Amino acid sequence: MKKIKVIAIILTLVLTLGSLVACTPDVVLENTEKDYYVTGQFAGWGDAVGKDQFRMTAVSLKDARVAALKADLKGAKYLYILENVVISDTGAGWTAQYVEGGVVKECDGNQTMKWLQVAKGQEAPDWWAQSPESGEIKNLTPDLLWIPGFTETPEVGPDWNGNPVVLKAGTYTVVFAVLESDAGLVKYAGLIAE
Repeated sequence: MKKIKVIAIILTLVLTLGSLVACTPDVVLENTEKDYYVTGQFAGWGDAVGKDQFRMTAVSLKDARVAALKADLKGAKYLYILENVVISDTGAGWTAQYVEGGVVKECDGNQTMKWLQVAKGQEAPDWWAQSPESGEIKNLTPDLLWIPGFTETPEVGPDWNGNPVVLKAGTYTVVFAVLESDAGLVKYAGLIAE
């Protein structure tokens, strides 16, 4: 009889803890000292800073808009999105290089994209990502986005200052995250097709 009571108490505790975890409130993962922007040909590059339509919004891991990448975002310290980013594959008047299967290819300049970190209330970016100043940006969605390797002298294709390339024209939610790991803070970017 004592064993049944002990088991009942343990089960009650487990169920109570489980319900508390399920009721954890959403925590918006915002860097309170910085703003983040998405830019590219579509946003006028540096002209994106200060414009609300290109400023990313901080969200929680429970936000339905990042559900497709939730498993890859565990450990996120900061998490930002920008919805309704329309990427065209024609009309820029210039081309950008990317690498596919070890071969350098070209795409329309409208398919390029970068992320900017800006101190709150400021206009000059701390960095454009990816670049030596930003550090490496890891790719959450390599089927939709190409990011140059983080090296100054690549064997093939653009270096660490090269433009990331959206591989398919379309409308996207752009994701930028900073995750905590044993090695320190790691930056990630990706796309979710809308």
